[in-house]
Formats: sequence, structure tokens, C-alpha cells
Amino acid sequence: MIRIIASMSFRQYIILMTTSSLLAWVTWGFVLFGISPNEAGLGVFFLFYISLLLAIACSLSILGLVVRVWLLKQKNRISFQAGKSFRQAMLLGTLVVGLLYFQSKGILSWWTIALLVAILTMVEFFLISYKKKVAE
Repeated sequence: MIRIIASMSFRQYIILMTTSSLLAWVTWGFVLFGISPNEAGLGVFFLFYISLLLAIACSLSILGLVVRVWLLKQKNRISFQAGKSFRQAMLLGTLVVGLLYFQSKGILSWWTIALLVAILTMVEFFLISYKKKVAE
């Protein structure tokens, strides 16, 4: 996925992510307002969480890239900034969806939040270190 992002221009990336974000938000809204949870099966709950994850990740990825490029003036290799933004947006989206899932199951507490944050932090550090080893 990161290789595809690296080959895009800034404009192509913004258009693709905006379109994906809008489709994901529309899908999530349809599932939220158009389907009864009492009549829904396991697939609808899966679609609810996946569409929410994609919607949050795409929106945060756009926001993160815009902040990095325009506000922080980090224009060195925009594809690198886009990859970093996408990775961190996926991790933050996973955190939000994970917390929502824990809340729905009634197991959300301070220690489950801390555990999920610790796991995602370790994943981020692994991805950063793995990328450096591959580059060497």
C-alpha cells in the first residue's frame, strides 16, 4: 500500500483519500441509520466497524498530511509524509474503533485503554524500526 502511495502526486493522493473517506462515511451512515441492529447479523456489525475504521483513517490521513505539508512546512518527499500520515491514521482509527468495541462489550476501563494504547505504540515502534532495517 505504501508503494502505491509513494507513486502518487499530492493531488492524486488527496483526491483518492477524499473519495475513499466520503464513501466510507456514507457506508457507515447507511449501516448506522438504515439497518436495525436487532435484525442484523454478524456481517452488519463487521461492516459497521470496518467502514468506521476506514472513514476515520482516511479523514485523519488527509488531515495529517495537510498539517504536515502546509502548516509544518515539511515538504521534503511528500510521499514519505503521506505514508507516515496514513500509517498513523490507521493506528489512531484502530484505537477509536477498538475503544468503541470494548465499550459495546462492557469491558472498557482504564486498564483496557492503557493496554490497547501500549499495543498500538509497540506496533508503531515495530513499523518504524522495520522500515529502517529494510532501507539499510
